[in-house]
Amino acid sequence: MSDKGVNEEERERTINNQIRSLPGSFETSSDLLGALVTMDTLGRPDDYYTKLPARYRALTAAQLDQAARAAIRPDELIWVVVGDAAKVEPQLKGLGIPVEKAIAGK
Repeated sequence: MSDKGVNEEERERTINNQIRSLPGSFETSSDLLGALVTMDTLGRPDDYYTKLPARYRALTAAQLDQAARAAIRPDELIWVVVGDAAKVEPQLKGLGIPVEKAIAGK
C-alpha cells in the first residue's frame, strides 16, 4: 500500500461512484427484498439509503484512507495470475515477491 494515502480526487471519484450506483441496487424485486432483509438484519433505520449519500459526502480523504488501511493488508494478499507462464513468470519474478506456479487441473 502506498504511503501517499487517499487524495481528494480519489475521494471524490469513489464517493460519486458509490452514490451513483445506489439506484441500480434496487432494480429488481429481489434486489429490493435483499436490501430490506439486510436493513432488518443489521438494525438499520428505514431511511438508511435515503441518508447514505450525505454520509458518504461527509467522509474526508483521511477517513477513507484510514478505513482502507484498516481493511486492506497487502502483506496478507494472495494474487492469482493466469496466463502463459513463459511470458508472465519473468515479469512477476522481477517484482521481488515469491512466485508459486500451479498447473491447471492439478
